[in-house]
Amino acid sequence: MADNISREIKSSLFIDYFGIDEVVGKQNFLELYNAIHDTHYTLENCELKLRIIDDTVYKTYKNDLGMEIDGHLVVLMEHQSTINNNMPLRFLEYITRIYSSIVPGRARYLIGTYPIPTPEFFVFYNGKSELPAISELKLSDAFIDSTDNPTLELKVKIYNIGNTDLPFVRKCDKIREYSNFINYVYENANMQDPDSCKEVIHQAKLKGFLPNYLERKITEVENMLCAKYDYDLDIQVKQEEAFANGLKQGIQQGISQGIEKGISQGLEQGLAYSVKNLLESMSIEQVASALKITTERVKELSVID
Repeated sequence: MADNISREIKSSLFIDYFGIDEVVGKQNFLELYNAIHDTHYTLENCELKLRIIDDTVYKTYKNDLGMEIDGHLVVLMEHQSTINNNMPLRFLEYITRIYSSIVPGRARYLIGTYPIPTPEFFVFYNGKSELPAISELKLSDAFIDSTDNPTLELKVKIYNIGNTDLPFVRKCDKIREYSNFINYVYENANMQDPDSCKEVIHQAKLKGFLPNYLERKITEVENMLCAKYDYDLDIQVKQEEAFANGLKQGIQQGISQGIEKGISQGLEQGLAYSVKNLLESMSIEQVASALKITTERVKELSVID
């Protein structure tokens, strides 16, 4: 594989276009944030500081975009083409690391309250699965023992930017342009072929997608998006391998325990093996959807020895 299709990518296109890019990054971020909150921040009347987490578990895919506004807000954003129900937990990890970098060590032992920026968490989704225009994920949804009044909570707002009826999508040209470009690449590129990805990106440039930005940074965009395609394919292959290997080993184990238990028990144990493997990287709901079974069935299979 070519060197520029690197799995150790430093940033996603979203982070660059809405944050890191030296020409339009911070301006695009403000336009997006203002559209969501109906605020009027400008580069002239506020101070922006990037708060990028570089050493996350998912750095081979993309890191979250963090931006501190005037020292009183920390906004974490991420673009996704598939929804990860563990985003509240991931954001909790990220905001903890950001606070650790902001708050001096000795300040944590002060008697008085040390002020910290208010956090906000957003995921911008444009994928093939149907999703409401606006939804929410909560950290407490993952708690083993549910409670009506959790002592720890983190809420992530999910925006389906494929829904053009969202008011902020109508108001923000940059998020529409970004979403349209991503959709064009998704729909026209062969995700198994990096050369196809590059060709489609060049076509998008000629068609006027992300004007000026693509002209300046088309090579960087190729690196970021083609690496992402490779990562998506890698995850898909791992899921298929886990299922196939699970069935094979489960059938062998079931047959070895007695011919009378036969193939049916082998299939049962094979499915259980697959469920356990997939649960290492997917939520119960995602495993249920992938295997076309209920969440209750996933829970049953997860405890089979």
